[in-house]
Amino acid sequence: MPTSREAIATIIAAIPGFRPRWQEFLEDWQGEETPWYLAMGEIAHFVVDEYEKGDQGQLIPFFSAVELILCNADSELQNLIWVGLFEDIQNIASHRSFGPGVFALGWARKAS
Repeated sequence: MPTSREAIATIIAAIPGFRPRWQEFLEDWQGEETPWYLAMGEIAHFVVDEYEKGDQGQLIPFFSAVELILCNADSELQNLIWVGLFEDIQNIASHRSFGPGVFALGWARKAS
């Protein structure tokens, strides 16, 4: 999925606090095909954790980057984002006190 590498790079650039975790993830999978759905899970955990900590400053640029990618993505990349990222965010947030509703579509626009 070469397009995903570029898309992921764009997403990672939008959440600089995630970069160390991303580097660790890449090291863990070095020499193997990148498991993109697992990568989405790593990003989803970071996003939910940041929200829970009240550090939402990176989330607006993150969701803006994801929205831009979705507008130009092929169906395979769209599926990766919808299923791998958004569903993970919802599932992870559903186990937190604030629930998944805080990540409803349009959140980034409401927060700005």
